[in-house]
Amino acid sequence: MFFRIFLYTDFSQDRIGRLIGVTRQAMNGWKKGGKIADDNRQRLFAVREVLERAIFKYPTQAGLVAWLDTPRGAEGSTPAQLLEDKKIDEARLLAVATPSPHLIRAQPWAKRATSEAFLIGEEHYPEACPPQQNDEFDLLNDDLDNDGIIVLDDEASEDSSS
Repeated sequence: MFFRIFLYTDFSQDRIGRLIGVTRQAMNGWKKGGKIADDNRQRLFAVREVLERAIFKYPTQAGLVAWLDTPRGAEGSTPAQLLEDKKIDEARLLAVATPSPHLIRAQPWAKRATSEAFLIGEEHYPEACPPQQNDEFDLLNDDLDNDGIIVLDDEASEDSSS
């Protein structure tokens, strides 16, 4: 039963046991024909199903293992941690969800600690968070007159009239 999980991940029995929520000894008992409790069977099938869903996005063993061990989501838990914590539905969602292409990484300034001077009121917002330079925007903005109409320089307007 857990042989597929081993094939997908090449994890040790201990690690597979943690994903399923059982000991290595219990898994050895199953190998020898021992009875599997219903709750363990359900959990085994649930973990295997999550991995099978993830395989569609991460078809190589290395890719699947990297997915299992990479923190994801708002809480920063790995899919393996979610499986170990019996949060099967959350792990399943991570297996099938694709991050939005519109998401961008947080800007470096957003990760900086807030200065002590700002916290006690000696520094104000413009000083604590200076505006970022956006050269492309500035270039576009330089081409606009006060009414928001694009103004071409003399050479460009002469070329267009020829």
